[in-house]
Amino acid sequence: MKRHFSGVRASVFAAALLAASAQAAFFDNTAVEPNEYFEEGPEWKELDLALPALPQEGDLLKIEFNNASTNVEFIDGKTLEVGKDGIARVSLVSRHRSGTETVTREGIRCSTAQYRLYAIKNGDEWIAPKTSVWRDIPLGQYKTLRSELYSRVLCKDGFPKKVDQVIKDIRYPPTERNW
Repeated sequence: MKRHFSGVRASVFAAALLAASAQAAFFDNTAVEPNEYFEEGPEWKELDLALPALPQEGDLLKIEFNNASTNVEFIDGKTLEVGKDGIARVSLVSRHRSGTETVTREGIRCSTAQYRLYAIKNGDEWIAPKTSVWRDIPLGQYKTLRSELYSRVLCKDGFPKKVDQVIKDIRYPPTERNW
């Protein structure tokens, strides 16, 4: 009997070690450290960061996803950042079939599935939008750019990915099963 009990104890210990290593592997690719309850504290505050330079053609990374739009979407890899506040900030370029393009600076809050528009390109400069509030990202069946950024590109299970992981995933997209 004594031998069986020590074998059970060893099995429980091994299972605990396996669970801890799996958790550590998951958080290796996220940019913020979760607390013991895996949620933001009550004192969350958004950082006030300066706008980066406008995107340059050589820094654009094409985002591939299936949607109904005929636009071609890009992320500026040079200005992609994840702040200590957990916000993934990105400059987006959307090229329309007509040849025009829309360039925006946005933030994605992975913990709440929300986005915020910080600025819009106007000529050779950024301008502030009329309103800049956090809005919910629609996560239904219809795929939008923001829902793809949240669910497949910038976030993983409510946490922002590290910048180098985002760039790697865009350049070498994982298979559907691994996203």
